[in-house]
Amino acid sequence: MSSNSYSIRVAEQKDVDNMVKLIKELATLEKQEHTIRTDRTDLVRDMTSWYSSIVVEYRPSDDVAAELVGYAIWNYAFSTWVGRMAFLSDIYVAPEHRGRGCGSSLMNGVSKICSEKGCKRIRWSVTKWNEPAKKFYAKMNAHNMSETEDWEMFRVEGESLRNLVEEPQKIPLL
Repeated sequence: MSSNSYSIRVAEQKDVDNMVKLIKELATLEKQEHTIRTDRTDLVRDMTSWYSSIVVEYRPSDDVAAELVGYAIWNYAFSTWVGRMAFLSDIYVAPEHRGRGCGSSLMNGVSKICSEKGCKRIRWSVTKWNEPAKKFYAKMNAHNMSETEDWEMFRVEGESLRNLVEEPQKIPLL
């Protein structure tokens, strides 16, 4: 298999079913399959308006249809410290296609697109136990903020989010 059999492009709506399959694979790998709530409808509705995505296709030969084997999904945010930035939600390459440059090419693609949009930072998270991912990110000179800057990530969702929404405000939002 040569790297010429792989290509990266911006995701399109025709890719959504395969993206959902890969998202479920990633969730299973991260032992989080029970937490997946995103579905095809969400991805189609929010593609290009809420998130950006690129995909890796593999075509073993000209007479075989290309197969989606990886993706990256990110959205843009604003940092009060650096300005424009991106939050990389997922980067995933199917295990049988790893070690062929797909992951680093996805990161290069995300970096190029985000830089063209004026982003000065890309941030993402990785599970504590995922040493292969940590090594992959270290090779590109990414630093683990939980080690170097003592940052920890928080989130609020589900019932906790609903409780915040329903909690009476001391100062009303106008």
